[in-house]
Amino acid sequence: MLKTPWRWLFPRLQRALPAHHGNPLLAVMDRMATVFHALYENGNYDPASNGEAWLLNRLASTAPQVIFDVGANRGDYARLALAACSQARLYAFEPMPTVFQQLACSLGKEPRAEIFQHALADRNGELNFYFDSSNTGNTSAIAGVQDSVHDLTTVECLPAQAQRLDDFCSEHSIASIHLLKIDVEGFEASVLRGGCRMMSEGRVDCVQFEYGKANLFSRFFVHDYMRDYGANYLIGKLYPRGIRWFGRYSASLDDLMGPNLVMVKRERRDLIHLLSESGAALP
Repeated sequence: MLKTPWRWLFPRLQRALPAHHGNPLLAVMDRMATVFHALYENGNYDPASNGEAWLLNRLASTAPQVIFDVGANRGDYARLALAACSQARLYAFEPMPTVFQQLACSLGKEPRAEIFQHALADRNGELNFYFDSSNTGNTSAIAGVQDSVHDLTTVECLPAQAQRLDDFCSEHSIASIHLLKIDVEGFEASVLRGGCRMMSEGRVDCVQFEYGKANLFSRFFVHDYMRDYGANYLIGKLYPRGIRWFGRYSASLDDLMGPNLVMVKRERRDLIHLLSESGAALP
């Protein structure tokens, strides 16, 4: 019904608005539209309200046994996961020594949690991390993220140990992972590359990973996730009440809006239906 008026109006606005660039009223309207879009697209990093807690509570009905928290920081997400999934064993990874001490205080006496003072990556050995003690949740192994994305100015470069996910699972006799949560400020793709065997053999049911402006520096985008994992995993964006799944790739998906994307094994149709946003079409 609105197509014909919009087709008439759009090209006129397309010509007129840029001609008034810098107009104070239009600048305010533009800013308001940008903020509204970010809010509507779930630009929210609070696990209690952005869908992360919802995802854990939905997965709880499937009685997950093994949860990985990669980039555990002080353990806030880990505590949510343990509370929601009463049968799960949780493996938490945090490479920064001072933050790991806080994680140990938070989870050290939890019998269902194991904590590890190293990172997961695409190779074993030492990695450099960019760290700001006043903003520990923004630690990254990707140069440029701290200052350009988070506007931090007191960044230290600190070495820490890393291990491949495949090697860790072999070493600890972990046959499968029910939820792999990754929040490592742009380094998510490297974690997944280190678990290429686990992923290719379908031994990871569900992956929740952060996606946003840090990906400008890792140079790994939705296009790359769909190319590398799309054959075996359905990929979508997490909203407060479910996941909206991606169909075929479109450049509009690479909007860097964040905060989280999710991958679920295609053969797990039960999980896909369980986690889908109400009314969302399934590819």
